[in-house]
Amino acid sequence: MSPAIPPGARAGRRPARRPATWPLSRLRWLALASVALACALLALAPRGGRFDVAAAVYRAIARGHGVRYVVTDQESEIHGKRTLIHAQRWSTNDPPSERTLTLERRNYGRERTVLVESAIAPGSTWSSWWSGRPGVIEHTKATGILRDEVAIIRAAYRAGRLRLLEKTRLDGRAVYRLQVIPPRSGPGNHYRATPTDLLVDASTFVPIEVIDYARGSHGRLLPTFVMRYETFVELPATPSNLAMLKLAAHPGARVVERG
Repeated sequence: MSPAIPPGARAGRRPARRPATWPLSRLRWLALASVALACALLALAPRGGRFDVAAAVYRAIARGHGVRYVVTDQESEIHGKRTLIHAQRWSTNDPPSERTLTLERRNYGRERTVLVESAIAPGSTWSSWWSGRPGVIEHTKATGILRDEVAIIRAAYRAGRLRLLEKTRLDGRAVYRLQVIPPRSGPGNHYRATPTDLLVDASTFVPIEVIDYARGSHGRLLPTFVMRYETFVELPATPSNLAMLKLAAHPGARVVERG
């Protein structure tokens, strides 16, 4: 038995299809999804949107519960005197402690290379050793942890002095350029100290470069200090990683107590 032909349809032709309609629930779901997508895109927008790059940097450099390991290359030049410092730094937040291993090279006076190692824990002992006096380990009373560039950046953010300047590229990768605006100082607060530029990775927000300036002739800003971050990671607090916070063994070296 042949199927019945709908009224108004001609034999040999398929009946006209009605326009497709979606259930109201699906339309509502699509509307909500569109709003969520728009909000996500707006949040990711570095300019003109609500995404706060400075806040992302602040979170990215916040200390965790592990061992932070940072490797930097620092270059400074003042009046033709150039100093290069390669540093490795291990540190923890609780308890606050750190160990630093630096290799320093200078091009003024008698050119030399100096290896310096120090380990510090507040309220305890600051132990230091250097290649210029390899037979001595100095112990001094520790009063606190050295302030590094990361601490300065975090303090600037909390004070509202970390500003996003632009998104650019460095060595083929996307980076954000921010600036640490120094507080005004001097009579009437008319004098402003030199700023510090900060380059961070656009995906991880960890530091890539920190550039300090000095004022040259006619007030022109000249870069005098550049610190490049080769490594910036948080390692798990394993026994082997925690052991890196202690001064290395220097057989035959005697301990000298300093006031």
